[in-house]
Amino acid sequence: MTSATTLPELLETLASGPAATAPRLTHYDGAERIELSGKVLSNWVAKAANLLIEEADAAPGTKVRLDLPAGHWRAAYWALATWAVGATLCLRGSGQEADVVVTDSPQSLGRDARPLVVGVTLQALSRSFPGALDSAALDEAAILATYGDHLDVDEEPDPADPAVMAGGQVTTFEDLVGATTARPERVLLLAPHDQALALQAALTAWSGGGSVVVVRAQPGAQGSSAVVDGAVTERLVATEQITRIVAAD
Repeated sequence: MTSATTLPELLETLASGPAATAPRLTHYDGAERIELSGKVLSNWVAKAANLLIEEADAAPGTKVRLDLPAGHWRAAYWALATWAVGATLCLRGSGQEADVVVTDSPQSLGRDARPLVVGVTLQALSRSFPGALDSAALDEAAILATYGDHLDVDEEPDPADPAVMAGGQVTTFEDLVGATTARPERVLLLAPHDQALALQAALTAWSGGGSVVVVRAQPGAQGSSAVVDGAVTERLVATEQITRIVAAD
């Protein structure tokens, strides 16, 4: 399988490559298991990207803040959608003012927030945001399906444009899809808490024709987050045919 070395190549491979119908992203959150093929993931990306274009005129230079749990499957397609329109993905700690905020906790932004706010529910089958939304905010669950499945972008980003800003670090579009693997891998991400690292692990796997399995940590005693235990890891390695494990630091 040919490796993808640029974002357009990666998006094309996900949508229509030889393994477009194969699983590319599997997400475990407690009892919930979500699995997306490359084609289905690309459909989510196209809809989110079209929302960004139609509602925020997103293009190179636009900054989109991603405020979703690290490694969540919804974070994956919003990140890809941001890059697909040439915009910059700003993660927690970037210190950047954003034009768009994609978040599962819009109530924390306050009513005087300047950016366009997209409220995202983390549940797979929800048809509306579960909490209160400001009248100017967009309810992703209620409206995302109304946007187009095909994406046409008028302006491509320059290779030197920032693709990711996180904690004072900048990754350009030229370096976004850099590292790849010699053969397709099935990568297990255990309890990721760093969004940048989770996204990079996914990009590396996808660019080499592989796939990613993400397992979110569940609340432990006294509400602390528990690292996924060894028995769960062993079971997933066998059932999901894992070839490499990336554990939380």
